[in-house]
Amino acid sequence: GNDYFKVLGLKLWHDGSPYTGSMYTSAPYLDSALGRTLGIQAGSHGSAMIAPDALVQKLRQYTAQGWQVAIHSQGDASNRAVLQAVEQAGKLPGTAPAVRMEHGVFLPADTMPQLARLGVSPSFHIHHIKYYGEALAHSIVGLAAAQQTLPVRAAFSAKVHPTLHADTPMFPAQGFALMQTAMNRATGLGLLLNAPEAITARQALRAMTIHGAYQLRMGDKTGSLEVGKWADLQVVDRNPYDTPVAQLDQLRPSAVYVGGRLQ
Repeated sequence: GNDYFKVLGLKLWHDGSPYTGSMYTSAPYLDSALGRTLGIQAGSHGSAMIAPDALVQKLRQYTAQGWQVAIHSQGDASNRAVLQAVEQAGKLPGTAPAVRMEHGVFLPADTMPQLARLGVSPSFHIHHIKYYGEALAHSIVGLAAAQQTLPVRAAFSAKVHPTLHADTPMFPAQGFALMQTAMNRATGLGLLLNAPEAITARQALRAMTIHGAYQLRMGDKTGSLEVGKWADLQVVDRNPYDTPVAQLDQLRPSAVYVGGRLQ
């Protein structure tokens, strides 16, 4: 009953990490010095951590109990398998979204109509590009595969309410830095990955606010400034719509309000 802390659901791991070779992907892992250091077997593809029938059963069981199910799914093979399980599970009960897909590093853009039809909403771990993009492109799965990463713009076009996250404590919870990466699609060394999937400042802000509230099933309380909502907001030192993308991560709050009260 506490709006500031509640357990919304549970998280399932369908696959693992690109950097351990446990992401389930159609692109084979490369033979590289970094890959060998990380213990990744060249030519492998990772694998699913949950059997298809078991995932279907868990989706039906947990949503019937009122929980939202978040599914860690990074590789394209994992993403397709998860969506197939949601398809097989049939109509799931509960407040939308009943299922969230977490991270979506190689979520195929061509699955967006299926996500929309099934009511599945993705949250993108966008900083894979900034911090690990060079490794993905040159040492993990190769440039061709890396150029298919994180289709945020396609998710907006499909109206599946995508969000951006930092996977804290993996990276700091700095929303404007996440927006920056979603807009410039640049690695730390300047390589552009899947540049056509860049989004606008307005879309990026929406991903960090309204869409986040939707995914948390709290859209009636927060996420936007409307009569009857909480009036949680921060005042920043520059207008993010006018700030050059390269400077977005330098924005700083000058005031913070919670429930309309200055903190």
